[in-house]
Amino acid sequence: MQTCVAAATFCISALCTAVSGRAEGDYTFARIVTTFGTVEALGIPSISRCGMTAGSIMLEGQPGVSQRAVFYSDGSSFDLVSSLQSPLKSLNRRVVISDAGHVTFWSADGSGEAIHLASVHRPGLTAIALEGDFETMAPYGDPSVNQAGRVAFGAARSPVKRGMYIGDGEEIEVVAETMSPGKFYSYPSINAHGRVAYRCHYPSGAVAVFLSRPGPDELIAFTDFPPFVELFYPAVNTNNQVAFCAVVDYGFGLLTGVYRGTGSNVIPLVESGGSYAEIGRAVSVNRFGNVAFWARLADGSTSGVFTGYDPVLHKVICTGDALDGSTVVDLTFESSRGLNDRGQIVFRAQLADGRSGVYRADPPHSNCPADIDGDGWVGQSDIGILIACMGVDDGGDVNCDGVTDQSDLGIVLEAYGAECP
Repeated sequence: MQTCVAAATFCISALCTAVSGRAEGDYTFARIVTTFGTVEALGIPSISRCGMTAGSIMLEGQPGVSQRAVFYSDGSSFDLVSSLQSPLKSLNRRVVISDAGHVTFWSADGSGEAIHLASVHRPGLTAIALEGDFETMAPYGDPSVNQAGRVAFGAARSPVKRGMYIGDGEEIEVVAETMSPGKFYSYPSINAHGRVAYRCHYPSGAVAVFLSRPGPDELIAFTDFPPFVELFYPAVNTNNQVAFCAVVDYGFGLLTGVYRGTGSNVIPLVESGGSYAEIGRAVSVNRFGNVAFWARLADGSTSGVFTGYDPVLHKVICTGDALDGSTVVDLTFESSRGLNDRGQIVFRAQLADGRSGVYRADPPHSNCPADIDGDGWVGQSDIGILIACMGVDDGGDVNCDGVTDQSDLGIVLEAYGAECP
């Protein structure tokens, strides 16, 4: 695994240069689903590395009864992964899809709570955790799934025994567990290696972000240690980098920002106080360390989805922009899996014509799968990443079959030396 990490790290600077040079208007947008016809409401979507999107949805049913479901889409149409009928009490807003097409979600019906695992490639549901095995799962944040179908979730086994767990439908693994009153774990993000980034709340009110590992988990950030005042939902990428949004205090007032790194080296990527007046609570991070997040600009009225410190160069879309035959009046980006390795971003928008929709933003070259590092060319760095990941993980998976193998190498060699359209 270390050789793959090294190859990916080698190409970070080239990819960041490409992202930093991206000008306003370079993204194209694909409609995934809108509140039109039988669709009444939409949750927070996520995206796989091949551009497949999944999320929660509410469909018009019988008079006074709505049908809650989980959908997936490749951008041309949407289908239901699982349909859950009334008397369903609830379905979580943030549905997570893995790079291999696994989908996980929390729901509650007349028989109690459950965390399910589904697949866009085959019918059926797998029960990961059920009420009875756990007292409650709802207050601990939405579950997360990796490409192996392993689901990370927070839950309580009893009023005092709470933890962070990983399940695959057959067994439950303990990531962290406590009997301390007032202490609990929430909002997991799991990567391809099964490492989980999560929040830990202490009885004192302090909050920490950890990354699981063999032995003691790695402390990433802690509100008892300056400058952090408040920590929000973490996200972890394949290279074990953790990104998170936070409130910080350097001694001259509170700022909000996006941070990324490991326990020994956390750096600020963007902070409020300049071009940005406010940074949101959720961030997504891909294999190359690039991030996507919501922010409000210094004018106080414009908000949008961005990928870096410059609101012009790093703009994806903002309120007031044209989209889908209308104009954006509000934007939501709250997923830890809203950005993929190709730079595609999925978000929710409220339009001036009354529709709400899930949309995918496609950057330049996202339709050029052989360009693994996203710099606009198919060259040595792409081959380097592919060879390092060959048979190890899906970091060089060009044809989206879930593995890096000779077929992917053939595609890259055929396109070698070409500039992506």
